[in-house]
Amino acid sequence: GIVYTPVEIVDFIIRSVEHLLNTEFGASLTDEGVHVLEPFAGTGTFIVRLLESGLIQPEDLLRKYTQELHANE
Repeated sequence: GIVYTPVEIVDFIIRSVEHLLNTEFGASLTDEGVHVLEPFAGTGTFIVRLLESGLIQPEDLLRKYTQELHANE
């Protein structure tokens, strides 16, 4: 059957990464130079939920989408 990560888990992971970036590195997923690698994209849930999360600022979306999001299946 099809195996995928439930949306609730994806959202938890994304928000956890944002929290760790904030607290440990003084950074954010929206920052320039913060790349996101999705090595097992499948349905693309991680990338889609990240873009829908509001964690990427509107002014950063084009840069993030074209230069700093990487996905492969």
